Amino acid sequence: MDAPIAIFEPSSGSLLDTFWLALMIGVGSAIGALILWFRKPSREAHNRTQLAAMLLSFVVLIALGTAWFSWLTQQRNETLRIYVDGIAIGNNKIGFDRLDNAVLEPINYPSRIPMQQQQAVGQVLLVAYDNGTTVAFSSEYYPVTDIMGKLRASLTAWEKQNK
Repeated sequence: MDAPIAIFEPSSGSLLDTFWLALMIGVGSAIGALILWFRKPSREAHNRTQLAAMLLSFVVLIALGTAWFSWLTQQRNETLRIYVDGIAIGNNKIGFDRLDNAVLEPINYPSRIPMQQQQAVGQVLLVAYDNGTTVAFSSEYYPVTDIMGKLRASLTAWEKQNK
């Protein structure tokens, strides 16, 4: 595999926004919970203060969990490179001879109103290779229609060359 024909990097702007927002909410809530726990409230306000500190602790757990999983998702999104004779997903190079299938599937969510149809909200590019290993690329992070077009063109050219 020489120089890539096309390189597709994931757009992780929304993930990074979610990460930083959740991290700020988590840190702010942690500071608020610590302040409530360590101050001496009056006798009448003791239960309310402890309840507020406990609720802020739950906010800390939820916000830091959101930040953690947003970061994990952002780290798992790999760069896709298309070559003349194959593709590379991250550091994993896959020749077209090892490629089983590449399909563009719509993401449908059923309508809660019975009269309406299912509405496609995005697409997923599924790339299968080595008898079952599948990698999914979401339209939320990748231009999947462009990837599919370049992949088809490159695969067609490879098949004509190797007949």
